[in-house]
Amino acid sequence: MEDIITILAGIISDKTGLPIDPQNIFQATRHFHYIPETDPGKPLILYYCYYLGNNFEVEINSDDWYNLKSGNVTPEDYVNNSNWYYGYLWDGGTIFTGGYIQALENRAGIHDKEKILRYMTIISCRGDFLSNGYIPSKDGCFDCPVKDCPYSAMKKHHLPMFVNILEAFDNRLAFYNAMKHYLKDKFGYTINGMCCSEGIDKDEIVLYRNVGERTFELYLGDSMIKELFYTPFVADSHWENVISNMKLFVGRRFSKERIQIESMQDFEKALIDLKYLRDWDIEEEQRERQEELFEDDFDEENGPIHRFFAWLLRTFCK
Repeated sequence: MEDIITILAGIISDKTGLPIDPQNIFQATRHFHYIPETDPGKPLILYYCYYLGNNFEVEINSDDWYNLKSGNVTPEDYVNNSNWYYGYLWDGGTIFTGGYIQALENRAGIHDKEKILRYMTIISCRGDFLSNGYIPSKDGCFDCPVKDCPYSAMKKHHLPMFVNILEAFDNRLAFYNAMKHYLKDKFGYTINGMCCSEGIDKDEIVLYRNVGERTFELYLGDSMIKELFYTPFVADSHWENVISNMKLFVGRRFSKERIQIESMQDFEKALIDLKYLRDWDIEEEQRERQEELFEDDFDEENGPIHRFFAWLLRTFCK
């Protein structure tokens, strides 16, 4: 009897046009802060770039994986009754550039083969460029199934490969921008960076201070990140309303210590109690001291660099 996963790979390959190897169908895991483990009924098809090579991979939630392997659901039924998400995992970069998924169809199953093949082929070309510098030749573009590609080498003025090829709206970025506006407007600070964590609830936002600058890094729970992926794109104003109804915390890294913020007084007290203001002051003093030492090194008359060249002249130019 043919293996369940082999059958599944054949069905997905036929429906998408993508070369899906049974060895590249996996039980889903959490990919650092890029893509959390996907939910039941929401399998992923990713172009995965990593140090061992680049592949099209399918990731299936652990509960779905069990049901498939145990025969509780057939591969065909699973494909037809699941909501599929497509994207990439570069295994590097920021949360926004390192991984991304989106639904290409607004119904269960895999139907629009042409759309899926075009989207994932362009992503794979982009991934190959990022991982090994590959740029398609005119012959390569001529043989490619994607027509009217914005990156085709056959175009007179084709776009460079480092331009955002997805042209996709990202709710994570919309949420980030809304949070930046909210924090600045309400507390006078800003955020620089975003991450996610398994230990944060869906209705929670946690801010951790950035080292070396008076800004914060935004942390959300995996469940919230998945909602941002699964929800069709919504503008920033919607997420501002969502943020106002979430619980806001300021926390200290590498500890469970965090303080809930409900007012400006709470925020100011948290900066003192968590020793953020002290740490920022110390870092600024250290930076200023280093800048002074650097300037002293290049002092035209008394700095060590000046003295070194003076010694060279005295020693070798007599």
